[in-house]
Formats: sequence, structure tokens, C-alpha cells
Amino acid sequence: MKKLFLLLLLFAFSCNSGQDSESAIDNFEFSTFNILLNDTTNLFSKNLTKNNLIEKIGKFNIVDSKEWIEEGTIQINISKIYPNTDKELTIYWTDDNKLKSIQLNNPNSKWSFNNLMVGMTLDEIEKINSTNFNFYGFGWDEGGKIFDWNNGKFSDFQNGLKVYLLLNFDELTESDIEKLSGDGITLNSNDIILKKEKVIIDKIEVMF
Repeated sequence: MKKLFLLLLLFAFSCNSGQDSESAIDNFEFSTFNILLNDTTNLFSKNLTKNNLIEKIGKFNIVDSKEWIEEGTIQINISKIYPNTDKELTIYWTDDNKLKSIQLNNPNSKWSFNNLMVGMTLDEIEKINSTNFNFYGFGWDEGGKIFDWNNGKFSDFQNGLKVYLLLNFDELTESDIEKLSGDGITLNSNDIILKKEKVIIDKIEVMF
């Protein structure tokens, strides 16, 4: 009888310990929502692995899926943390569950990369970059992608930082749409037509 009582006591203790551990992880608070691209001490750096992430925020805050990229030729593993909240972040993994890239595309997200956030306007981006920048015309696979930061603050991250802009075509004339669309078109953030329209960041992706 004593042995049974001890076993029940140990079982109850282990359950409570597990619940306390899960509660602690569930209440995990990030020290910052601004990811610095050269900061290797940050949780979201090139050193991150899938196991590190699970240990830090808990498996129950992570939703895994797969996605086809490169025109449907490659399948890649994806995790979303805190989906459908302002802490949502999309993470792409290598085949051995090491960090490949991080993507921001939630306009309600708290996250930023070196202070760049989804929803920012051309003027706000220029202010952080310290100068104007060049990007591709809209309406194709690479449409709206910034390809030249013009020696601004983000020039050092040219190969690892992908920023895509979004333009509301509904308020444009057909003539303006022709000027701003197509894979042979390059644009500058100082363009008078663009300054009159609300062009914003649609998606940010950082490669590690």
C-alpha cells in the first residue's frame, strides 16, 4: 500500500512539473522583436536549429508544414511560430533542421529586421536606409523586389535581404500601370508617380 501511495505521489509530482515547465515556456517573452541581421547572439540567427526553437518557446507554439519552391521543383520544411498573432513569424529550415531563412508577411506582426517592417511606406524605408533605392516593376514573380539600396544602410545585406513592395493598382490609370509593371521595368523610390501612391512593404525575407 505504501509503495502504491509513493508511486501515485511521484506521478502527481512529475505531472505538475511538466505543467509548470509548459506554463513557463508558454509565457516566454522575447527581449526584442527587432532581429538584427549580424547579431549571432539573437535567438533568430544563423545558429538557430529546430530543436533550439522548440526548447525556447515550446512545441505547442509551433505549426509545421511543407512548401514547394523553385517553381514546384523543391519541397522545403516550414515552421510558423505563434500563428495568427502579432508574434507570428515564418521560418524555413534546411534538410537537417538548421535555419535557412525567415520571412515576414503579416501586416499585424511586431517583428522587424533592422527596423524594417511589413507595411512601411517608401518614405519610411528611405529614412532607415538613409537614401533612395531601386526596385523591379510590379506584376511578375520578382515584382516590387528591391535590388539596389544605392549604398544605403542595407547595401551590406544585399545578397541576404529580400524586400518586396506592394502597389495598389486600383487607383492608377492604364498609362501609369504600364510604366510601373513588367520584368523589364526598374523603378526608384523617388519616382513622382510612386510618391503619390501608397507603396508599402509586402514581404521581407532574410537568408542565413
